[in-house]
Amino acid sequence: MSLLVRAFAVCAALWSAACATPSRAPSSLLVRAGDGPFVAVKECSIPAWEPWYARFAVHSWIDYRRDDGRCFRIGVPAPNTDVRHVEIEEAAVFDDRRWEERVRVVRVLTGDDASAALVRLAELAASGEAWADGGYRAFPGPNSNTFVERLVRRAPGLDAQLSPNALGRDYAPFRAGLTAGGTGVELETPVLGAEVGLREGVQLHVLQLPIGVRLWPPAVLLPFLPALGPYWTRRGSESPSRQRGSCGFSGSGSVRQRANAVRE
Repeated sequence: MSLLVRAFAVCAALWSAACATPSRAPSSLLVRAGDGPFVAVKECSIPAWEPWYARFAVHSWIDYRRDDGRCFRIGVPAPNTDVRHVEIEEAAVFDDRRWEERVRVVRVLTGDDASAALVRLAELAASGEAWADGGYRAFPGPNSNTFVERLVRRAPGLDAQLSPNALGRDYAPFRAGLTAGGTGVELETPVLGAEVGLREGVQLHVLQLPIGVRLWPPAVLLPFLPALGPYWTRRGSESPSRQRGSCGFSGSGSVRQRANAVRE
């Protein structure tokens, strides 16, 4: 009985800590970087005009700001665009929406760490090293999430866990070693894969679809569903600034409207 009580106490502590985590919206998170450089790994749901069977998935990309204040976006925005590395308005970097979908910041680097990472990111985007498969396949990959996952692995300090619904993030003909987040180990093939780690928990990947339990942020991972835990939110409810300190299964809107946002 005492063991169950302790287990419950640990779970409650983890849940409480996750609930206290500030908003992951760009307008409230990236402003903390001040005027200096930063690199932000971002994601949003697949836009509503895509086929219904794609609506459970998310799209990821990377935005960064250099020391001189210029901002850039790296990603593969559509199957027919290949890699895009383009300059964007600063307003677009702070925009909480892309394609009318809510944007979530997965990972942020600032200061000297960001300066080192963004140089490497620009090199990778120009060389095509992280996009060497020669083509785009929505499923099982390589796709936009595969590309961002590879950038994360190759850029110094940019250890990030893409969402479990970032379909294609785990695509690899064969890979064994550390996870992208750097706190676990993995074995991946196009059909089956697995991750075990301090943050990753225990995950089984079947045709790129995750099944398992993630330790941090705590969540249950099931195919076709968002991560079921404190970070899981519905769309279209309240703004990220109102979510702080609450563990809601509630959505978010824009905290700060950017009239001149550029969407690439």
